[in-house]
Amino acid sequence: MTVWVGAVQITIQGQPTLVEFLHTIPGLDTNNPTTACVEQEYAEHSVKRRLSIMTPVSLVLTKLHALRHFNQETRQDELHLKVSIQAFRRFIMELVEAREVRLALWNWRRLVECHRTKPNRRLEKEHRFKILDAIPISEMRQESENPKQSMEAREKLKNFCRLHWPRVFKERIGSVK
Repeated sequence: MTVWVGAVQITIQGQPTLVEFLHTIPGLDTNNPTTACVEQEYAEHSVKRRLSIMTPVSLVLTKLHALRHFNQETRQDELHLKVSIQAFRRFIMELVEAREVRLALWNWRRLVECHRTKPNRRLEKEHRFKILDAIPISEMRQESENPKQSMEAREKLKNFCRLHWPRVFKERIGSVK
């Protein structure tokens, strides 16, 4: 089975873009599209559809896989990976601001697990990027004090900032040596 099924050009906010349809996506940590993607409504003229769009953490995972396994002579996986890392920062904050703290922290865990693997740490050194730079820790600390968040969400964010992040950061420093 081929990975790529086909593509359709559409216009979004007056700009042409290409929507690609895939059978499978190498490198994902899940086969469940509802956990690897977010739904986005697309409407043009009288047509309305919901499209599954890969989340930035899913893109990071797939681009790391591609960087490791595919000849990069005619590919741009490194550039796409670095862009995906930056997009992840905003994605996490959008989830937190939308009061989706549980989903934000689940995606954070996916990224941390990705960082912990030796092949990905080698890629970080070789290509000079840091997967964990995608974590917007200062913004998450601010949100842990935001009264608009539920008490439960604030506690989860505080727990993340005070307990989990320092452990991960300590691991990160240890892995650099």
